[in-house]
Amino acid sequence: PGDNAPSATLDVNGYAVARGTVTFSDDAPSITGTNAIVTVDTRDYVHVTGRSTSNTATVTVLDQYVHPFPGARVSLSSHLTGVSPGGGGVFTVNSRGSYRFAYQYGGEGGVTETLTPSYGETSASLTGTAVDVYWAADADPDDDGGARNVLTGDIRRRHIVVDDSASGETPVLLVYDDNDRFNYKGEPTSMAAFEAELAIALRRDNPGVTLEWSNYRAFSEARVTEYELN
Repeated sequence: PGDNAPSATLDVNGYAVARGTVTFSDDAPSITGTNAIVTVDTRDYVHVTGRSTSNTATVTVLDQYVHPFPGARVSLSSHLTGVSPGGGGVFTVNSRGSYRFAYQYGGEGGVTETLTPSYGETSASLTGTAVDVYWAADADPDDDGGARNVLTGDIRRRHIVVDDSASGETPVLLVYDDNDRFNYKGEPTSMAAFEAELAIALRRDNPGVTLEWSNYRAFSEARVTEYELN
C-alpha cells in the first residue's frame, strides 16, 4: 500500500520493508461498500491557450477482485462553475470498466479544478475519490522576487507548472529550451543536469522543490530565460 512504501530518502538495500496478506474468496463480484476500486485518469495539467480549452478524463470502476464491473454507472462532476464533464450525464462503463468524459473550460487559467467521480450498480449514487487538474495560464515575465512551488510538469515537453501565488493555488506554465540559462541550488548547471533534478522531483506526489525565473515570454524561443531550481 502507498502509505507503507519506503520514503524518498530511505535506502532499502534489497531488504523486505512490508508484509501483506492474500485473501481467497468466492463472494460474488461487487462494487458496494468498500469493494469498489474507482479511479480517474486525466492529465495533471492543461495549458490554457485560448477562449476554450479541452480536457478528457476516464473513470474506471473495478470490483473487489480488480476486474471490470459490467454495467456500472458513472458520472463526473467539476467544482468549476459552468464546467460539466459529459454534460452532467450518467453513463454505463465499457467492457474494461471505463467511461471517457470530454469537456471544455472557458476561463483564463490559473485555477485548480477538482473532479469528483460518482458510481454505482444501477445509478451513480456513490462518491469516489476526487482528483485535481491544474489549468495553467502562461507565466509572467518574472517571478516577482519569490521562489514558487513546483506543482507538476513534463520533461519530454519541457513544461514546468508552478504555483504563482503566495496563498492558494494559481498554476502557471513555463516552457524552457536549450537557449535558456539554468541554475540548481545557486550554481550554474546544464539543461541536462537541471532536467535530471527536476525529473526526480516530479516523480513524487509532492515535488517539494521551488523555481525562480526571469525574462520569460511564452512562445519566444529567442528570448533567454534564467531559471533557478531549489
